[in-house]
Amino acid sequence: MGAEFDAFITVDESGFVLADHGMNSTLRDLGRMGLLVMNKGKALGQQVVPADFIEDIHAQPGDPTWPYESPQNLEPYYRSFWWGKGNDERDISGSGIHGQTVRVAPEAGIVIALYSTWPRADGDNTDQYWEANEELMDALVAKFR
Repeated sequence: MGAEFDAFITVDESGFVLADHGMNSTLRDLGRMGLLVMNKGKALGQQVVPADFIEDIHAQPGDPTWPYESPQNLEPYYRSFWWGKGNDERDISGSGIHGQTVRVAPEAGIVIALYSTWPRADGDNTDQYWEANEELMDALVAKFR
């Protein structure tokens, strides 16, 4: 994908990648990962990730049992470690603990990579910051859409 540096990925005792957490990279390489997704798996003229895999992430109909509050006109979902906004533009986000986020807005041609340092992984026991993070991403995409 044209990464500048190696990423670090958490592995189990056997050395196999843990598929639920533990990846970190530089901010620019996180942005490059977003570009890889936005470009349907292509990087530097080569198909690095199957396009069908990327399309499957975008093509979800929405989760009818979505447990979180969401605007009435959206049908959010979670697929292949990506959070689908459920909007007509097919925006998706990858989220990490402490507020790291990559937003891919393919119809707008926008990728936003954000690092953060929340004091606790999901907030501070009284405040959850995910909604504020989502509002920030939405505002940035809207500004340039």
